[in-house]
Amino acid sequence: MLMLAGAAQSVVNHPGPIVKSPSDNRDYRAITLDNGLKAMLISDPTAVAASAAVDVHVGAFHDPEDRPGLAHFCEHMLFMSSEKYTEEDGYAKFLESNGGGANAFTASTHTNYFFAVQPTAHQEAMDRLAQFFIKPDISDDAVSREVLAVNSENEKNQQSDGWRKDQLLRSLASKGHPYHKFGTGSNVSLNVPHIADKLSEWYHKHYGAPVMTLAVVGNEDLDTLAKWAEASFGSIPSRNATVPTFEDAPRPYPASEMPRAYLVQPVLHAEELSVAFALPGVEKAKHSLPLDFLSHLLGHEADGSLTALLADKGWAQGVWAGADEAEADMTLFTIDVALSDEGVKHWDSVLALVFEAALALHPTAPHLRVHQRAQRAPSIAATATGGRRAAPRR
Repeated sequence: MLMLAGAAQSVVNHPGPIVKSPSDNRDYRAITLDNGLKAMLISDPTAVAASAAVDVHVGAFHDPEDRPGLAHFCEHMLFMSSEKYTEEDGYAKFLESNGGGANAFTASTHTNYFFAVQPTAHQEAMDRLAQFFIKPDISDDAVSREVLAVNSENEKNQQSDGWRKDQLLRSLASKGHPYHKFGTGSNVSLNVPHIADKLSEWYHKHYGAPVMTLAVVGNEDLDTLAKWAEASFGSIPSRNATVPTFEDAPRPYPASEMPRAYLVQPVLHAEELSVAFALPGVEKAKHSLPLDFLSHLLGHEADGSLTALLADKGWAQGVWAGADEAEADMTLFTIDVALSDEGVKHWDSVLALVFEAALALHPTAPHLRVHQRAQRAPSIAATATGGRRAAPRR
């Protein structure tokens, strides 16, 4: 069905029902704007706040080799101002004055921008967010100040053991795979001549409507949300943007160079054994929830589990298992063991038990039953919470 609104723009409503929990009373509609941007509209008459999020299918993996952190820096700069809304930091001020706020994050292949605000300010907040992707103001003055903000964030991260471990793993990856890149950015990588021009060139190459997805939640009806989405986000240029792939890149950690082991001095007092497995990407198998399945089998605490065994020996205070990185072409699955003092003395035995647990993951009948339960868990959780899923652990 084609729904016309305006002289030159159109919205395509995707046919077919949207599967939701029986207890979910919200209405949903999936649409594609004429410029290629996809949107999910959610009408919730009981909502006391309104929100929207835009996901751009580009991230730190797409940084130029000579400008690490450029995608993250771009995320920062888009908050400053635009041709339509010229006041610097006007977006944040508007949201705060209407009981809301905003944030964003840059991941490996995605950058996400989101806000929440009082319903009365919903339409204008959407329009202000849309201007990020239509004509932002990337001025030299704002650039120089925002480089300092990115550098400050990097300095803060250097005191985080989790960030330090993550960057160590990246720095040791193959230079032929984008996982090796330094995604935060710093004064060294960004405080360079003509950085505003470099940023503008990168932005206009990667930030186009076909690689963007919009989600909108409000107490308005679906027709109103669709009209607002088209009016604001339908003007985002296509810019011929496509999603780059890395299928032809070498593995981040060649099998010939495995296994590796490193001792890391933490900033804080922390005794931990961390084992990272470089696995293929799971994009084509994501609906079967393979990572949830592995995380459950290796991280649960029932009798006979790795956690229970290590706890009985007095070697561990806890075990976490899950994907630190899950992209279309690679997965980094990690098992973290919080060691006790005795566990530090027997770290080699702890390591042997971790590998033993991993090697025991064969497709046996009990494991298949666990997998079936893991596949049902999202729908059960949605039913129990009225369609609202809890945030993931990490």
